[in-house]
Amino acid sequence: MATKKEEQVKAAMAKVEAAKKAEATKAAAEKVTEEKKAPAKVAAKKTTAAKKTTAAKKTTTAAKKTTAAKKPATKKATTAKKTTATKAKETVYVQCFGYEITTDDIKKKVAAAVGKKAVKELNIYVKPEEGMIYFTADGEQGSVNL
Repeated sequence: MATKKEEQVKAAMAKVEAAKKAEATKAAAEKVTEEKKAPAKVAAKKTTAAKKTTAAKKTTTAAKKTTAAKKPATKKATTAKKTTATKAKETVYVQCFGYEITTDDIKKKVAAAVGKKAVKELNIYVKPEEGMIYFTADGEQGSVNL
């Protein structure tokens, strides 16, 4: 025979079991409801995406039309800019110990001394106190009077 305490424990356990079953049933019902709603959400997203794509295509088409209309005008403007933009002539002079020589003259003297048409690496060193220009052309050394 079961005592009164044992019966109370069994009744409490039955209540707990019933509550667990009720929660499980509720969770299953919610899951089914969510699964039913999910395809509707996906369909809504697809419809929205399709609308956005259609709107984007219309915008792109309109942009192409306006760009095509503007192209001749921009070509004329860039042509005008090319004719007005001229590079300023620059000359660098080196004055020291009674010498005056431009950097272009130095380059010409070194090029004449090297004699090669295609030089990959050229380094020029000017020493006005000695009156000399030293250079290395593709690893070969040389010098020229200033």
